[in-house]
Order: sequence, then structure tokens, then C-alpha cells
Amino acid sequence: MSTRKDVFRDRNGEYLEVWENFQSVSICYGEEEINLDREQVQRLIQDLVDLEKRI
Repeated sequence: MSTRKDVFRDRNGEYLEVWENFQSVSICYGEEEINLDREQVQRLIQDLVDLEKRI
């Protein structure tokens, strides 16, 4: 199973790491880590899209 890692840096110099494989996504920011399955990721993205529309 392949794993993909993306790393981003925010304005404060903190790193955001996103680890993705076929079944789940792990998001790490500082000391915090969130593990989501595919369905949770889809709901999160939809929630963000809906939020952006309201702003």
C-alpha cells in the first residue's frame, strides 16, 4: 500500500503534515494529530466548502 505525504508551512512557521494512504488520512499540526477515514475526509471537505460559501 502506498503512502503519500504532503508538508505545508503556515505563516507562523509551523508545519502541517498530511499523510494519506488508500484507507485513511492523518493530519499532524504541531503536537496535534487527527486520523480520518475516507468518509470523514469527504464530510470535512463538504463542511469546509459550505463554510466558505457562507463567509
